[in-house]
Amino acid sequence: MSTRSTWSILVQIVVVLFLTLLWPSKTYGMTIFIAGDSTVQSVESKRSPRSGWGQFFYEYFEMNSMYKSNLTNGISKRISRYASKDFVIENHSKFGESVKSYYDKGIFEFILNRAQKGDYVLIEFGHNDANYYRPDKMISATEYKTYLKKMVVDCRKKGVTPVFISSISRYIYRDGRMVNYFAKYRTYMKEAAKETNVIYLPLGERSDQYLLTTGSTFCKQFYMVLDPGACVAYPNGRNDRTHTTDVGARMYAGMVASLIGSEERLSDISKHLKVNRSSFDKNLYYLLERSDCFSKKQYDSIKRAIARTMMAEGKEEFSQGKLASYRRLINRKTRISLKVKKKLKSKKRKD
Repeated sequence: MSTRSTWSILVQIVVVLFLTLLWPSKTYGMTIFIAGDSTVQSVESKRSPRSGWGQFFYEYFEMNSMYKSNLTNGISKRISRYASKDFVIENHSKFGESVKSYYDKGIFEFILNRAQKGDYVLIEFGHNDANYYRPDKMISATEYKTYLKKMVVDCRKKGVTPVFISSISRYIYRDGRMVNYFAKYRTYMKEAAKETNVIYLPLGERSDQYLLTTGSTFCKQFYMVLDPGACVAYPNGRNDRTHTTDVGARMYAGMVASLIGSEERLSDISKHLKVNRSSFDKNLYYLLERSDCFSKKQYDSIKRAIARTMMAEGKEEFSQGKLASYRRLINRKTRISLKVKKKLKSKKRKD
């Protein structure tokens, strides 16, 4: 071997070693992909407070050295990616999509091309699938079920685990119940899950129950129902009863985390949760701390909602133990509110 050849080989080895150090191999574990519509989508800050629950899902996980970035696939303008050394969360949800258009545009194919064996795909559709005002996206409940089953087949070919999540409620009350324009689609998703042995997380049913028991006054803060002048991005106000604020998105992300924590077959995900089954409970306390005040009636509604939620997860004793802390917090908030009201009344009398 000539001296020139020897030097050439040595240079190549050095270059390879240098690039290996410069570009480390993938060290992440599993990836959790989220496929959904605008109620799940990560929304740009300029449109705040509008947000989707997928935007805050990562907050419920122990993500040491978490790195947040945005990707693009030429289809979706923005894909939020949250990476830690143990696992990755990628939110591929997109405004205005139904399960059919998600397929037709190649977004689901893009997810599967990125996915590896052992990954998960959380799937939530229904709002646009049942939307008469979007005839290009709307499909029948039967067709919706067919596409969901197709997603299952395609996921399993890649060794990926699909998880169905029913769509969140709209903020519409009527005759003592929540108005649900896509109830049939929820039913068909549940049927598809049973027929294909897929995990089904009843986020929609849970959100119906929570909104109904807690009441419209308290739950208004969760949705984009804004008074004029209340927000810089929406100076004329907003009456959007489908999309959530950052407060609502965090609340629903907590519900999803809670449902995952209650599902034994999702232990690969739930073992990374900061708080397992109590995540929704802690998130509700977080919301209560930031709300202005509560009446006795509102407190009773909140108490019932907490009790029902925790009992549904087999945690009756936990919910009862927590109620004392809620009562103290709410009483304190109420006292502060009454003091403020008295001051305002006395000020008016002086004026």
